[in-house]
Amino acid sequence: MKREGVIKVGLFTVLRDMFRLVEKWFWGISFVLFLTILFFVQYFKIDIDNNKFPSDLINTIPELLGFLMAGLTIVMGLSDSTQRRLSLRANDGHKPIKVITASISLSFIILLLTLILSYIYNNVEFCNNGCKRMWGAFVLCGVAISALSLFHVIFHLFATSTFLSGKDK
Repeated sequence: MKREGVIKVGLFTVLRDMFRLVEKWFWGISFVLFLTILFFVQYFKIDIDNNKFPSDLINTIPELLGFLMAGLTIVMGLSDSTQRRLSLRANDGHKPIKVITASISLSFIILLLTLILSYIYNNVEFCNNGCKRMWGAFVLCGVAISALSLFHVIFHLFATSTFLSGKDK
């Protein structure tokens, strides 16, 4: 039985749309941040304490994931009139509801990857310090890019409130 208005899309189509809706500045800053952290960890031979930092992340990230899921639930639970207004195109040509959903979803994915990297770093015995430092750099990058993505979500939530309040005038 076919339902009206339901469009099936694949995983790669959804990911492509999500990555397209995130601004280019986010990707640029993330790349520079990754290279900077990688350089400093390798150049200054920074080692992360296996017993403290990754385990703190493993305990903290699930809470952040829960808050992101709750935030997405709140956004999706807005009234129909607000949903329709958020489905209108903004000045930049994007629909605010899609941008908010994409930024929250991207933050969720980045936090999930950081959680996986932290778990691996915390539970794997490394054969040499170079490999350990490299994984430590990936964990630090995950933390930094997670913080950046959370800032990105907050930025879009405030931009959406401005969008909604501007339509009232």
